Amino acid sequence: MILLVTGNRALGDRPEAALWARRRLAEAMADDQVTAVVHGGARGPDSWAQDQARAIGLRCIVFDGTGMVIDDLCGERAWDVRAERPTQDSRPVQWAAWYLHRDRVMALWVARVAARAGGGRVLCLRAPWSRTNGAGYTADRARALGLDVVERVYQS
Repeated sequence: MILLVTGNRALGDRPEAALWARRRLAEAMADDQVTAVVHGGARGPDSWAQDQARAIGLRCIVFDGTGMVIDDLCGERAWDVRAERPTQDSRPVQWAAWYLHRDRVMALWVARVAARAGGGRVLCLRAPWSRTNGAGYTADRARALGLDVVERVYQS
């Protein structure tokens, strides 16, 4: 089973929230059915998922912000962008749209692979104080595609 991890980067703003998130990631990956972890390569929950997955020998597949997929088994390749990546001097709103597009592509890829290869689950880790909602957006896209979404919200 593929585990797609999405989470608010704001969890890294508070040490106790980061510890909470790392524990949720370890619990999710302790499921013997999990064979690979997919994430977007952002700081916080994505990078913590990478660390945990590698520590326990799970395959990692990263849909990074440059338009590349980095897969432990297959190396690097371009993901199906269907959108032009903003330039370094682009406005924040253009970058936000790009990352939401990446999140849609990532969820769709997981749904397609899960349908062929034994299932998929999404772990969505949320921080109530986050000013953006990329994690919630990704979880909503995954639900719409029929994936099992487990949402956890940090409570201070």
